[in-house]
Amino acid sequence: MREIKFAAFLTEHCQMGKTFTIKDLIEMDSLPFNGNVKWLQYAGFHDESGDQVEVFESDIVELEYEGETHICEVKYEGSGFMFVADSLPDGYLWASEVIEFDGSYCWAEGVRVVGNAHSRQGLAPKEGAEQ
Repeated sequence: MREIKFAAFLTEHCQMGKTFTIKDLIEMDSLPFNGNVKWLQYAGFHDESGDQVEVFESDIVELEYEGETHICEVKYEGSGFMFVADSLPDGYLWASEVIEFDGSYCWAEGVRVVGNAHSRQGLAPKEGAEQ
């Protein structure tokens, strides 16, 4: 089962903040932010880069799919996460179609995080991602 956690995107500063587990949030007396935060849910898998970057909703990813490269946004829709881009067949691809799991580690085959949709211009580097 995936760990439930959220990344705090600091809207006032237009940058990613700290990542919190549900346990972290419950144990806090108060949140260390002034309300200018957008909470982004962890997708439960990492990208394929050597940096093992965790993938969150609203991340912008480079996706290699059927021999083509697509720049996609990660979105949570209905019952799961998907990669959304006009260049994909049907305009989206369910993340479950590219997920690999070796019993202890879960990653998205052919996916590399390049930024976040809430950052200026959408491609601001994410902490831990290759620059």
